[in-house]
Amino acid sequence: MKKRGHPIWAAFAGFFSGLFVGLDLLLLGVVPLNSPVLTILPIAGLVLGIVLAVFMPIGRKPAREAPGGPAASMAAPAPDTAATPLDQYVPPPPPPSAVPDPEPIDDAPEAPAGEADASSED
Repeated sequence: MKKRGHPIWAAFAGFFSGLFVGLDLLLLGVVPLNSPVLTILPIAGLVLGIVLAVFMPIGRKPAREAPGGPAASMAAPAPDTAATPLDQYVPPPPPPSAVPDPEPIDDAPEAPAGEADASSED
Protein backbone atom coordinates (compact mmCIF):
# COMPACT_ATOMS: atom_id res chain seq x y z
CA MET A 1 0.00 0.00 0.00
CA LYS A 2 1.37 3.36 -0.99
CA LYS A 3 1.50 5.90 1.81
CA ARG A 4 -0.45 9.04 1.08
CA GLY A 5 0.02 12.54 2.42
CA HIS A 6 -2.11 14.18 5.08
CA PRO A 7 -5.25 15.35 3.24
CA ILE A 8 -7.03 16.71 6.32
CA TRP A 9 -4.11 18.94 7.30
CA ALA A 10 -3.71 20.01 3.67
CA ALA A 11 -7.44 20.81 3.47
CA PHE A 12 -7.16 23.12 6.49
CA ALA A 13 -4.03 24.73 5.11
CA GLY A 14 -5.59 25.23 1.68
CA PHE A 15 -8.79 26.65 3.14
CA PHE A 16 -7.01 29.17 5.34
CA SER A 17 -4.61 30.10 2.56
CA GLY A 18 -7.54 30.83 0.24
CA LEU A 19 -9.33 32.72 3.00
CA PHE A 20 -6.33 34.96 3.74
CA VAL A 21 -5.64 35.59 0.05
CA GLY A 22 -9.28 36.65 -0.31
CA LEU A 23 -8.99 38.94 2.74
CA ASP A 24 -5.82 40.48 1.33
CA LEU A 25 -7.51 41.17 -2.00
CA LEU A 26 -10.48 42.67 -0.19
CA LEU A 27 -8.44 44.88 2.16
CA LEU A 28 -6.15 46.09 -0.64
CA GLY A 29 -9.19 47.09 -2.71
CA VAL A 30 -8.54 44.68 -5.58
CA VAL A 31 -11.98 43.05 -5.35
CA PRO A 32 -15.22 44.52 -3.95
CA LEU A 33 -16.99 43.02 -0.96
CA ASN A 34 -19.82 41.52 -3.01
CA SER A 35 -17.45 39.70 -5.39
CA PRO A 36 -17.88 35.91 -5.77
CA VAL A 37 -14.06 35.60 -5.76
CA LEU A 38 -14.13 35.92 -1.96
CA THR A 39 -16.28 32.77 -1.78
CA ILE A 40 -14.43 30.83 -4.47
CA LEU A 41 -10.88 31.29 -3.11
CA PRO A 42 -11.33 29.42 0.23
CA ILE A 43 -13.19 26.56 -1.48
CA ALA A 44 -10.56 26.34 -4.24
CA GLY A 45 -7.82 26.33 -1.60
CA LEU A 46 -9.54 23.51 0.27
CA VAL A 47 -9.86 21.36 -2.87
CA LEU A 48 -6.35 22.18 -4.05
CA GLY A 49 -4.92 21.23 -0.63
CA ILE A 50 -6.63 17.84 -0.68
CA VAL A 51 -5.57 17.13 -4.26
CA LEU A 52 -1.95 18.05 -3.57
CA ALA A 53 -1.87 15.90 -0.43
CA VAL A 54 -3.27 12.85 -2.19
CA PHE A 55 -1.29 12.98 -5.41
CA MET A 56 1.98 14.57 -4.25
CA PRO A 57 2.68 13.31 -0.74
CA ILE A 58 5.68 14.63 1.05
CA GLY A 59 7.12 12.23 3.56
CA ARG A 60 10.02 10.01 4.49
CA LYS A 61 11.22 7.48 2.04
CA PRO A 62 11.78 3.99 3.43
CA ALA A 63 15.30 3.46 4.73
CA ARG A 64 17.57 1.36 2.55
CA GLU A 65 19.17 -1.72 4.02
CA ALA A 66 22.90 -1.75 4.58
CA PRO A 67 24.98 -4.16 2.49
CA GLY A 68 25.01 -7.53 4.20
CA GLY A 69 21.40 -7.45 5.37
CA PRO A 70 19.69 -6.05 8.45
CA ALA A 71 22.15 -7.71 10.85
CA ALA A 72 25.05 -5.71 9.39
CA SER A 73 23.27 -2.43 10.06
CA MET A 74 22.72 -3.40 13.71
CA ALA A 75 26.40 -4.19 14.37
CA ALA A 76 28.37 -1.76 16.50
CA PRO A 77 30.62 0.60 14.55
CA ALA A 78 34.37 0.03 14.63
CA PRO A 79 36.17 2.20 17.20
CA ASP A 80 37.86 5.21 15.68
CA THR A 81 41.34 5.86 17.04
CA ALA A 82 41.97 8.96 14.94
CA ALA A 83 41.54 12.30 16.62
CA THR A 84 38.28 14.01 15.85
CA PRO A 85 38.02 17.73 15.20
CA LEU A 86 36.59 18.19 18.69
CA ASP A 87 39.73 16.65 20.22
CA GLN A 88 41.87 19.17 18.35
CA TYR A 89 39.76 22.18 19.26
CA VAL A 90 41.67 25.11 20.73
CA PRO A 91 39.54 27.98 21.98
CA PRO A 92 40.27 31.39 20.48
CA PRO A 93 42.06 34.00 22.59
CA PRO A 94 39.85 36.43 24.48
CA PRO A 95 38.96 39.61 22.60
CA PRO A 96 40.92 42.76 23.43
CA SER A 97 39.44 45.13 25.93
CA ALA A 98 37.03 47.61 24.37
CA VAL A 99 38.12 50.38 26.74
CA PRO A 100 41.86 51.13 26.86
CA ASP A 101 43.59 51.46 30.22
CA PRO A 102 43.44 55.07 31.45
CA GLU A 103 46.59 57.16 31.50
CA PRO A 104 47.87 58.02 35.02
CA ILE A 105 46.87 61.51 36.12
CA ASP A 106 49.47 63.74 37.75
CA ASP A 107 47.67 66.20 40.05
CA ALA A 108 50.75 68.37 40.76
CA PRO A 109 50.88 71.47 38.59
CA GLU A 110 54.02 71.89 36.55
CA ALA A 111 56.19 74.87 37.48
CA PRO A 112 57.41 77.20 34.74
CA ALA A 113 60.98 76.57 33.64
CA GLY A 114 62.33 79.87 35.05
CA GLU A 115 60.85 79.40 38.52
CA ALA A 116 62.23 75.86 38.86
CA ASP A 117 65.77 77.17 38.29
CA ALA A 118 65.33 80.02 40.78
CA SER A 119 64.11 77.76 43.58
CA SER A 120 67.07 75.43 43.19
CA GLU A 121 69.56 78.35 43.64
CA ASP A 122 68.23 79.34 47.06
